[in-house]
Amino acid sequence: MTWKVKDRIRSFANLPELISTNRTFMSTVTKDDIKSTMPGALPELVGGQRQVHTRDATEQVKAYGLELKSRAEKRDPTGKDNMLVIIKDGQCVALDPRLRGLEADEDGGRLGQVADEVAATHRRNAENVYYASDGQEEPNRGALQLIFLDSGVPGGSTLNLYAMLREELEARGVPASQVAFIHDAETDGERASLFERCRDGRVQVLVGSTKKMGTGVNVQRRAVGLHHVDVPWRPDELEQREGRQIRQGNLNEEVEIHTYVTTGTIDAMSWQTVERKAAFIAQITKGTTTSRTVEQDDESMEKMARAVAALAADSPLVMERVEVLNEISRLENLESSHRTELGSAKGRLRTAEREMKVTEELLPRLEAVRDAVTMSAGVDLGAGAHQMTETELGDGIRENLRNARERIGAGEKPVILHMASIAIVASGHGDRVRLHAEGVPEVGFETEWTRESMAKTFFGRRIANRLEELPERVTKEQQRASHWKEQAEELRTFVDGVGEFADAPALRAAELRLAEIDTELGMTDEDAIETERVYASQMQGRLTRPSRATELRVGDEFTIRGTKGQFSLVDDGTVMQAVDVSDDSERTLGYSESVELVSRTRSVMSEWECARIDLNEADAILSPRELEDGTKVLVGMHVGSEEVVAEAVIDHDVPDGLRVTDGTDKGTTAILVNREVLVRDHYTPEQLENRRSAENMLRSGSLYPGEIITDAVDETWTRRPELTGAVFVDPVMDRVMRDGDISSIRGWKVAVEQPERIGGADLAALGVEGKIDVSDLRQGDRVAIGQVDRDAKSDRIVTVLEPASRYDRSAGTSYRTDDGVTQAGRIKQGSTVEVKDRAISALSLAERVRLAEHRGQPIPHATVIARSNVGEHVGGTVLLREGAEMVQGTVQKKGQHTAASSFRRPVESFVIRTPERREIDLRYGGSDELILLDEGADVAETAAAFDLTGGRAATVREPVEPERTTRSESAKTGGPRSPQRPEPSLAPPPLNPPGPTTGGPGIG
Repeated sequence: MTWKVKDRIRSFANLPELISTNRTFMSTVTKDDIKSTMPGALPELVGGQRQVHTRDATEQVKAYGLELKSRAEKRDPTGKDNMLVIIKDGQCVALDPRLRGLEADEDGGRLGQVADEVAATHRRNAENVYYASDGQEEPNRGALQLIFLDSGVPGGSTLNLYAMLREELEARGVPASQVAFIHDAETDGERASLFERCRDGRVQVLVGSTKKMGTGVNVQRRAVGLHHVDVPWRPDELEQREGRQIRQGNLNEEVEIHTYVTTGTIDAMSWQTVERKAAFIAQITKGTTTSRTVEQDDESMEKMARAVAALAADSPLVMERVEVLNEISRLENLESSHRTELGSAKGRLRTAEREMKVTEELLPRLEAVRDAVTMSAGVDLGAGAHQMTETELGDGIRENLRNARERIGAGEKPVILHMASIAIVASGHGDRVRLHAEGVPEVGFETEWTRESMAKTFFGRRIANRLEELPERVTKEQQRASHWKEQAEELRTFVDGVGEFADAPALRAAELRLAEIDTELGMTDEDAIETERVYASQMQGRLTRPSRATELRVGDEFTIRGTKGQFSLVDDGTVMQAVDVSDDSERTLGYSESVELVSRTRSVMSEWECARIDLNEADAILSPRELEDGTKVLVGMHVGSEEVVAEAVIDHDVPDGLRVTDGTDKGTTAILVNREVLVRDHYTPEQLENRRSAENMLRSGSLYPGEIITDAVDETWTRRPELTGAVFVDPVMDRVMRDGDISSIRGWKVAVEQPERIGGADLAALGVEGKIDVSDLRQGDRVAIGQVDRDAKSDRIVTVLEPASRYDRSAGTSYRTDDGVTQAGRIKQGSTVEVKDRAISALSLAERVRLAEHRGQPIPHATVIARSNVGEHVGGTVLLREGAEMVQGTVQKKGQHTAASSFRRPVESFVIRTPERREIDLRYGGSDELILLDEGADVAETAAAFDLTGGRAATVREPVEPERTTRSESAKTGGPRSPQRPEPSLAPPPLNPPGPTTGGPGIG
């Protein structure tokens, strides 16, 4: 025989948050709450606890238990004789053997035991006197007892245990006229009459099932004793049973509760199970625990099967083995948490010490440049310092760079210009060039050598920005150094003080005891794999989960689209048969039915599939083209009908990009299972740390335009600090923009800061007051979830990602919750919703003008014009939005073209020509609105007034731009070094821009 403890949900984490969420929609009043606020309102238990009555199992019951053991081990392939049926049979035979065709117990069995206790309680309370509300003594004396029995009910298909119990009570002196069955009262009137007789003493024993007597029965007035003849399945049923007696309005100060257990049967396990579940639920409903986690009992069918066999065999060793296994699992979880916490602390300590060292080395160089800056010194491109426009400065820098490109490529760092007394040099990094202060590469920026990048880069502005922000940056670096020093000291104290796992001796002792028990029982693990299940969540990103019935395998547990319940596949032949796991009903599956896998037994999985499931944290599943030649990998191969694992090495000079190297003949007879390989220990400790920190970040697909990146981890779990301060601009392609550069972050995890948000009077000034149509929502709007999702159970606030279409009858709205979960809600078309606040990035340019006027800060010399009217302003200077930037240009006539909508008449077309001589064709690009600038307009200030984030991006932008690494380099090194916390830097004041007729730069 083989036993195996399975993985289940063992505990719930973040318990305080769970309790807080629970209390938003549920209020729980416990018996303890009533006792504390209303002393004496509820009766107390005699002796403070239930009275447990036990009896030994008879020989025939023990023999039946052996039969149950055999059935549990056999595992009926049809699913009809499942564990629920076996457990029920065990409960029935423990209650009364006659329920399963056996002989009656010679000593009267449990019914006789119950009758003895009921009769004794009846005699003790026969002279109890009760008084009416007017103080008069009631004519009938004696108390009421409640007996709960769910099996053998009147009119059922088995023995009528109720009638037998009445006969046993009558034989012990309890008048039959005082014994009533809840089943005899079929109408509301009959039930009311029965309850009245219970309350006034005419009925002194009431027998019923949990279903009929568990709720809606107010007979507690004289209730003095309650008897659980059998055990219910769920804790709530137990609570409802006992709530019939321990209830306000009971005139007895003390009451009794009796339970009955037959040792060596299912009874003991069933009672322990219900009480453990009740204790688990109480921790949630009471909310009094101070722990952040709460343990949940593992009540799997396999565990029940182990208990059945142990009880049937009457073997304490087997039950002890189950307990030891559970204890080992608990201690291993604690040990794993200890290792994880200690490893995480050590990793953060290394990061803190590294960042502290980097910052301390950087500070003196920054301070030296800061002290040498003399802003009045002007700019010198090699012909002496003199005044020049920004366009002239940019053209001069480009010319000097072109002339020095060969030297830069050779590794030299020639001086390109002097600005503010600081020599600015250029250094090359592959296809990129970096302009920075001489000797201090951190004070500068990087761009590409391409013609487009050189034309779009505003060299003078960006160099001036880096120099002007130096005082602020030095202060921040000093704060950063202090921060990392404090972090390092705290983490060093923690790491030094943690020590070894405190419960390690207990874990080793439990493992030794398990080995001793296994030796005594002769147990092995040969058959363990047969019943181990792999759950759909474990397959995520590792295996393709079936979506059609034809993709299922025997033993799969799954759900069927459009139906309720969970099924298990028992036959995948010509006619596919499944069994509903809840009621054992059979169902024939259609080949094309849509299914969703719940779990699959490991025994039907191939060696290659198991290898993919059993990945370690540092392992990776990759395509061969992502790896370098010589990398050792594992690959899935078809060998006959098997899918096996073979060792291989990456070799891009051979077909499939790899060679099998395990020394077998697999390579000569096999073909690849798929185009993926398994790489052991692929991720570095730093990448694993990044992966853990990314768990609390947002997916790239859950952002809205205008959100600002504060931290980013790419698909290789490498941190990407160069995107700090980038603005999300494209939800379709998951793209961001920073300093004019567009980058894709698809598949990344990011942390963000919100753009400026407006609400209240600001929204009202834009005409958004009260409720609006759901289809008028915009990306970034914050609304109550119930107003966009009819299935929502609360009124928490969510962020709209994709508003409903006006043509969608069910008004589907995509939204993001505060914990980063993205969902799609549906509501009736035409529904109205109240906008709590709106992202400034969702406003049109015209709305930005109106908002500025409402705030008393009008934008001078700027007029909003529509793209369709741009032909009226040929020669005028305009600003238009490109991504997150406002780009300056001049309106020019392009020519004529023929459009289908013009009935083939020629139509004039226009372009915006930027100072870098780049043309933006308004037929194919550009926003629907433009800003027309008047004479005397300050380009930089006007552009800043329309900043997509409301100026927020500049406050989180990291001035250091680290060197870039290739993907393969990132995979090896963990990516470029990055500070863990991006520090803000204030946007520097702009240079004096030229007038609109001479052109100027685009302003980021």
